[in-house]
Amino acid sequence: MRQASSFSSNFTQLQQHDEQLLRIGLLAEHYFTKDPNTRLLKLRQLAEALARTTASCVGLSLQPDESRYDRLRRLRD
Repeated sequence: MRQASSFSSNFTQLQQHDEQLLRIGLLAEHYFTKDPNTRLLKLRQLAEALARTTASCVGLSLQPDESRYDRLRRLRD
């Protein structure tokens, strides 16, 4: 995987917030044309990690059995 500092990426702005978000975003970008299934998996992981991080930042308690949809709905509300 390429490092964010060595090339332009759509995800470099995540570096200032969370290294894990950056890493997942870079992997999704890396697999963009090489492996579409892996790209989708990484984008789903990124969306879930973003939802967890956002919930944590706004003080929303994470429920272990909560679906992604329910977590996003609570974030919206």
